[in-house]
Amino acid sequence: MELNLFRRVLWHLNRSPGRYAVKAALRALHRGEMAARRREAAALTRSEAVLDAARSLARDGYVRADALVPLAAREALASAVDDAVRTPHHGSSVFGAHKDIWTSAVESQMVDGQLPTDHPFVRFALNPEILALLAEHYGELPRLDYVAVTRSLPAGPELRFSQLWHRDYDDVRVVKLFVYLTDVSEAADGPFTFIPAPASRQVKPGLRSHRSDAALGQPLNHAVSLTGPRLTAFVVETSRCYHMGSRVAEGHERVMFTATYISAPRIFPERPRNFFAPNGAETPVERRLLLPG
Repeated sequence: MELNLFRRVLWHLNRSPGRYAVKAALRALHRGEMAARRREAAALTRSEAVLDAARSLARDGYVRADALVPLAAREALASAVDDAVRTPHHGSSVFGAHKDIWTSAVESQMVDGQLPTDHPFVRFALNPEILALLAEHYGELPRLDYVAVTRSLPAGPELRFSQLWHRDYDDVRVVKLFVYLTDVSEAADGPFTFIPAPASRQVKPGLRSHRSDAALGQPLNHAVSLTGPRLTAFVVETSRCYHMGSRVAEGHERVMFTATYISAPRIFPERPRNFFAPNGAETPVERRLLLPG
């Protein structure tokens, strides 16, 4: 009961300017870890493609990532996703019951509620060029908070949850890597749609975290719908960019992989178990990415 109340207070605090004070205090308590994360990030090699992508991410809040992730890696991910989608899961979702506008496939790949660190989903999220991009953007090694595979289907006329405009509050800095596992070529496919960071700053503050098109106002004119064929990859700083998706029309579906990265240390208490189950073969950098400090 007390833990639930604490989490609820943090939930509200993390949607207020007070989240920056909480984060600063946590980082001060973990000074040694933060210094190590900066050193390890600085040691990663940055290609020119990574540096160009980092500049775009810092300026606009998003960048296309096809050039950073080899096609073979995306094809291997697609094969693993196909296996996960075909594997039934009869338990509850790790993402909560309110996410009923899509179904989750990652749970079928978990062992005792954790995803092994050698699973293809995890290995894909640790792609070296993506890690170099994140190291450049954060100035330190972030945390890979979780990975997800979601299948969005038509969910009725009423827009709900992530179908509405919102920013992510998993942490003060949230960056997500997305890969389409189905063709997303038109609005009926429910493309991920966002407002670049400069225009997102123009959205007026409000009491609601999720907003309708009408409530968003003039920044809606800057909205970008990310369409593309199967295996299209992109990176978005979802804590800066208002976004929505999964507005799938009848006769359509969208399957998407998501890897969520946050700055360390995590504001919210760790889950009863860490999302990832280590096998002891991780490199020091991978352990920094995957496990609590």
